[in-house]
Amino acid sequence: MYISTITSDFLLPPSRPLTHLQTKPLPRSPEDKPALSKKEEFANAFYTREEEPWLQFTSNHPDEKDPTKKVIRPMTKELYLEHLNVDALLMSELQSCFYQEFRAELIDLRPDLTGKNFSYTIGDDAELKIIDLDDKLGTNEIKYLSDAINQKTHLKDAAITHAKILMTLADHDTDTFKGTYKLDLLNFQNIIDLGKIALSKKDDPRVCSRFDVTH
Repeated sequence: MYISTITSDFLLPPSRPLTHLQTKPLPRSPEDKPALSKKEEFANAFYTREEEPWLQFTSNHPDEKDPTKKVIRPMTKELYLEHLNVDALLMSELQSCFYQEFRAELIDLRPDLTGKNFSYTIGDDAELKIIDLDDKLGTNEIKYLSDAINQKTHLKDAAITHAKILMTLADHDTDTFKGTYKLDLLNFQNIIDLGKIALSKKDDPRVCSRFDVTH
């Protein structure tokens, strides 16, 4: 059974001037492809779709002739997606711990910002990007929050890993996405609200207690 890791609850609202998950364009011949911009090259280096990534891994299976023994076989797509969903859940729980810590620090450092309605995602530069949910943050406030949150390396690392997992799921979880949607570094910031995913875990007292993390 899969855990739904991208739901409408965590997509940025369509009322904002942002784009939805893009449908995949028809394939083009190599001769027709334009040269990539630096931003596109960076996005491809961050994440590029692989055709069958599960074939890079193996898993243990019962031996058909002797059930007491295990045989090593290539990992199936179904098992690969199950592992990805578990990893996505783990990354969201880690972000929950670190993001709650970040918000708590603001109470002492910038109490004027604690009541502001903001979140975060991954920008097309692979940095954490502040989302001004009510469009009420000033330029200096956004800069302060952006600089501060990007100093949280544990949060940033978990968010980047989570983003790559979600991109992979969008490419290969055909039961959920039907293989028609594209999620990459160029459009991720317009689609996924990582802060909302993180805060959805904050009411579970088991989350942060599961991790022995050094901040």
